[in-house]
Amino acid sequence: MTKDKAIQLIDTEYLYLKRLVSEYMKLFSNEDNIELMNTFCGGCFQVIQNSMNNEMILLLSRMLDSEKMGNNENLVLESLNIYLDDKDKNNFKKCLSDLRTLLSDCKLKSTRNKRLAHSDKQEKIEKGVSFLLINSDCLYSMVSDIEKLLKYFREKAHMEYVAYEHVVCYSGCETLIKSLKVYSESMKEN
Repeated sequence: MTKDKAIQLIDTEYLYLKRLVSEYMKLFSNEDNIELMNTFCGGCFQVIQNSMNNEMILLLSRMLDSEKMGNNENLVLESLNIYLDDKDKNNFKKCLSDLRTLLSDCKLKSTRNKRLAHSDKQEKIEKGVSFLLINSDCLYSMVSDIEKLLKYFREKAHMEYVAYEHVVCYSGCETLIKSLKVYSESMKEN
């Protein structure tokens, strides 16, 4: 696999994570939105919230996995270190170490290992089936740090992204909330 292809594949996964975080925050970081969603279909939105939360935990954990597990190779952030000179490798390893520490400190690694990837008996006995929602500060910090790492590799690979001017792209979540607000107002009028 070429360096550019490896960077592109990892970057694509990161961009999906970034979009997922953005949509999640648009839905669940505003108390008015939460109240609105609970009014119309709280149970459905709880499933959506838990699913998005779990997906973010899995993506973050996967991106920070070791490049080798047993006999299997993973295409993860750590895989990119082979494209660095010795001077940059130490900084890169330090950044990865800091990200992995944050993953553990935020309880995301144990949630992934004991709840999402496996069904740890002791974990279920102690905590039941409740869900751990990601702390938004941890989430933003990790996404920002991964962005900084990948920016370096994008520049090395001369990856360019095309920005289209005058394109309006609403998030699906923003559209959903706007629709619920319009519906809610129409219900009040009737």
